[in-house]
Amino acid sequence: MKRVRPRLSYANVVASLALFLSLSGGAVWAANKITSKQIGKGAVKTKNLAKGAVKAKKLANGAVKTKKLAGKAVTSAKLADGAVTGAKIGDGAVSFAKISAGTNVIGTATAGPLPPGPESFVDVPLNPPLTVTPAARQLIVLSIEVRATLVEAEPEKKFCGVSFVPLLNGVFISTGESLFLSAPTAKPFDPTGPNGIFRSVSTIPVGITEPGKPQTFTLKMRTGGACAPTSTIEQIGVVATQLK
Repeated sequence: MKRVRPRLSYANVVASLALFLSLSGGAVWAANKITSKQIGKGAVKTKNLAKGAVKAKKLANGAVKTKKLAGKAVTSAKLADGAVTGAKIGDGAVSFAKISAGTNVIGTATAGPLPPGPESFVDVPLNPPLTVTPAARQLIVLSIEVRATLVEAEPEKKFCGVSFVPLLNGVFISTGESLFLSAPTAKPFDPTGPNGIFRSVSTIPVGITEPGKPQTFTLKMRTGGACAPTSTIEQIGVVATQLK
């Protein structure tokens, strides 16, 4: 002890204590004390994250912004089945150029804005007129979407609604899907409810039995009840696609 005592100094004691703490878990204790405030902005890089370290339950709703994603960072393999819903796709985000390579857009037509019209069927002025010619063994599908802002003129008497009828070569097509719009209403007997129906879509397969014969598509609409003058059929869109 007499030989060791002269060699003891403040520096030796501190160094020995530091070594002891590191071996006994003192470094782990210190790491646990690092908070988010001590991490500089952008300090944690992708290379610092272990593979699979960030789980879905650790992401807050709306936490991932587009501008924070590197090019091709999120591939289809990284998306869970059904993860991307219609509500997450921006209006107009999907153009015809993005339609699957297995289909081909062969015709489009639009109309609107239009007044609701009278209480009788009238032609919808599609622009341009839509005529398609199906090839043998290639299915043509017509997709129709109608949008409107409808207002009841006489809430105590009649509801405001507009129905649409598709025709192929002048003959009514039974689609099994109703193209119908209505104004918001508080009437308890109206099944459309207080929000009304402002958007309606229908998909129609055509061109199965008459390959090579031009098929002309037209649309008629009819107003039922009393719609205020401020009511508007905002947009009508028709897209004809065919399997390649």
